[in-house]
Amino acid sequence: MMKVTGISNASFEINTDDTFEPQSDLSTSLEFIQGVGYIFTTQDGTEITYDTSVEITSVGQTAWMTKIVKPNGLTIKIAASNRPSNMGFGYMLNVSTNSGYQLKYKYSNSWPITDGEKSIVYSGVYWPQIAPKSVVGINSAVEYCTATTSTCSLTNNWPTTTYNWLNGQTSEDSIFTATDPLGRVLEYHFKAIDEAYTASNGHVIISPETYVVKLIEIKEFSSDDVSVTYDYAHDFLGRTEAQMRNFQYRSQLRTAHRVGFSQTYDTNETNTQYHRMMHFSGGHKAIEHVYSDLTVGAPTEIQTVDKVINFEQSYTNKLTQIVDRFNRADQTFDYDSRGNLTHKHQFSDNRTSFVTTQASYPTTCANRKTCNRPTWTKDAKGKQTDYTYHTQSGQTATITQHANEDGKRRQVRYEYVEKFATYKINSSTPSVSPDGIWLLDRESYCINSNYVGSSCAGNDEVVTQYVYEPGNLQLIGVAVTAAGKTLRTCYRYDIYGNQIGETKPKANLSACSY
Repeated sequence: MMKVTGISNASFEINTDDTFEPQSDLSTSLEFIQGVGYIFTTQDGTEITYDTSVEITSVGQTAWMTKIVKPNGLTIKIAASNRPSNMGFGYMLNVSTNSGYQLKYKYSNSWPITDGEKSIVYSGVYWPQIAPKSVVGINSAVEYCTATTSTCSLTNNWPTTTYNWLNGQTSEDSIFTATDPLGRVLEYHFKAIDEAYTASNGHVIISPETYVVKLIEIKEFSSDDVSVTYDYAHDFLGRTEAQMRNFQYRSQLRTAHRVGFSQTYDTNETNTQYHRMMHFSGGHKAIEHVYSDLTVGAPTEIQTVDKVINFEQSYTNKLTQIVDRFNRADQTFDYDSRGNLTHKHQFSDNRTSFVTTQASYPTTCANRKTCNRPTWTKDAKGKQTDYTYHTQSGQTATITQHANEDGKRRQVRYEYVEKFATYKINSSTPSVSPDGIWLLDRESYCINSNYVGSSCAGNDEVVTQYVYEPGNLQLIGVAVTAAGKTLRTCYRYDIYGNQIGETKPKANLSACSY
């Protein structure tokens, strides 16, 4: 079994011909390309590259995410350091997009930390080399910062998040803090729990001063009030000595408390179920029990005060039914071979009858950007809405609604244009990105008639045109034209990408500037 993690998680079985068979999300795919690495394609056509020069052949080998390409072409590149000889992995240097934004990761200058700071070691790894001291957000259309070096000289006051990390896996209590660009502090409090245990006969099962660090409370944004607390306990009752030595039974999460409600946890090893109970203040119970299959790592049943929600007990973990405990107005669900929802059956009280909503998908998957999007849907009354998609980006091209009482089917059309951002890529001189992004260019519909070819039969078309600035491709103009009149709205942004201005149509501008 090969597992893929990142913006989407999936599991694959390796076939005898070295191809990969999806196990959890049937709409995904994985392939290995020599010299490139592994390409993981998600349900919506997002392609994630895991860079490795050598194909993974044994347990413990990893490939690192280096690039994410969204269906519309938005590309996120991840630059990491070379792997030090005593570390099994590199550390993040930079995350950048082809729209001209980047995150710069900064670390302590020396390895290990000196200058009065404690040298922190965990499992042979120096934390300063893998845990950033700060992350800086930069607009590369304004200022240049190379992606492949650990530092760069910046003149603008860019937003920065700073971190204060733990003192490693020690017997000391520790606090992790993250301070955002507004100066707000998020605190995670950790406690070193002594796992020493001595049996009633005096025999030492686990040696004294065997510590494990556990999260015990969270304080959000400099608040004096604790937002969440966690309690742990050993699960040694009735265990053998060998079991007591197993981390599975030591310092297990038992309760989690947030203002207004709490959760309690327990395990049942005979059927590998993990049980959770949630209690809300005032006696109201929103979720009573959650049963999870530890084998597939997902819930199989959720019980609330009025419903029982069931999931397929497999890696796909699809929702199969929702049972109404009071009047049996249940719901059941059907899927196609790629895991797309095709039918939802809504039963009336006591399951005496039901209505169905439907969706249809392409039978084959020639284009991953569009094959998991419906070609049509039908509501409970059988009224059908049809869809087409932009081949290059997977975005919606047309939506055609069911016919109204006059036999007219309202259709909305969308057109896209590929734009290339201009920013400081390799030097302080701006250049055009080689990777384009498909953006919405034009939207149109007929007020009270059908389309005939490219125009409205009633000459009543409404057209919305979108304009973008060339740097970060920010939307700077929206112009709506109908019956020969155009209403234009313009927008302005600061260097951080925040919208700071809007000019209404009453200004009667002929164009939007940036």
